[in-house]
Amino acid sequence: MLGAEHPDTLTAAGNLAASLSDQGKYDEAEKIEREVLAVRKRVLGADHPETLTTAGDLGAPSAASCAAWRGLLSRARRRRSGWEG
Repeated sequence: MLGAEHPDTLTAAGNLAASLSDQGKYDEAEKIEREVLAVRKRVLGADHPETLTTAGDLGAPSAASCAAWRGLLSRARRRRSGWEG
């Protein structure tokens, strides 16, 4: 059995966080991703590629949040140009 700090366990937890984010469960996903990042920093160090990848995953916007921002930006542009469509 693999332990909580095993690389495969951390990868699985990161994948779970990504799936939760895709489902719109952002708070739960962020909590898991932060836990993974903390373990990777402690075990591998802050400059290890896996740690940096996890940090990037934590900061990367999801597809859903990007789509929401695009929609808001589009509406703001229409309002600025005087068209509410």
